Amino acid sequence: GGIPEFITSGEHGLLVPRGDRDALARAAAEIYQEPELRERLVAGGREVAAQFTVERMVEGVERVYSAVLRRE
Repeated sequence: GGIPEFITSGEHGLLVPRGDRDALARAAAEIYQEPELRERLVAGGREVAAQFTVERMVEGVERVYSAVLRRE
């Protein structure tokens, strides 16, 4: 998955190993029990989400197409 490429655990969310139910439960409990952590993660998540705009997506696709066309 690409999630770790844009989520930093502790800043934008809490990452847990895939399939590790115990780790997921611990992370959920930590978020529930620590309001300051929850607020920090929400703020960080909003910052990351704000970076994903239609304009940036289009620019990225255009860069890929341009690179492919230049190679031919």
